[in-house]
Amino acid sequence: MFLGISHILLATGSKNKNNLIEVLRGVGYKIDFEQKKLVNNLEKFNFIFNKNKYHNVTYLKHKTRYAIEVVEYENIENSRTNLWISFKEKLDNNDIEICRRLEHSIYFNKISNIEYFISNENRFIIKTNNTDKEIDFWNELGFKSINHKVDIKSPLFQWKGIIDFIDSDCQYNFMDNMGANSLCILTNTINNDYMKLKVDKSEVFKMTVNNKEMNILLIKRDGFTIELLEIN
Repeated sequence: MFLGISHILLATGSKNKNNLIEVLRGVGYKIDFEQKKLVNNLEKFNFIFNKNKYHNVTYLKHKTRYAIEVVEYENIENSRTNLWISFKEKLDNNDIEICRRLEHSIYFNKISNIEYFISNENRFIIKTNNTDKEIDFWNELGFKSINHKVDIKSPLFQWKGIIDFIDSDCQYNFMDNMGANSLCILTNTINNDYMKLKVDKSEVFKMTVNNKEMNILLIKRDGFTIELLEIN
């Protein structure tokens, strides 16, 4: 059973990490925990461009929004993101509009390398090479779609979300691509999810983060990664 959206993964390099965290603090995020030198499981190597052995994590929470996991890699890629995330306000008043999509102004913040839009709800816009195929995938996960929108329901407000899709020629953003590149969904049936999903995916692997043992399944989509997370 899927429980909702746990968090967004934002990749960064060491030179930019502190600036990125300050940007997020400016819109209401607070550090929940930090952990250094987490080993990248071999299963993850199909989802990262550079074979970084380790990564560092800074996990931030917000009172009313999804959490954000800032993942610091020694070697980082930099290309346009395919996952547009939302905030309740501009990250910086000087951020300029780079385009408009689905009636939203898309802004770019240079410090964080985040392309984002403003919404009072947890909303996402995902670029895909085939919207109908992507909608079918989310329906297979069990989420309902109406008018090319997927509604992620959850008893917790922070775990809810609405996803829009737009057709766009896009290339896969690896998990070490700077900016927003992965969407994490909580589940309590990860082994069943693995058996059910006939997609490009990893094996289920274990990690211990913040003294919690977790099972993780990575799923590769056209332009981004879905991380299914089960906390034991």
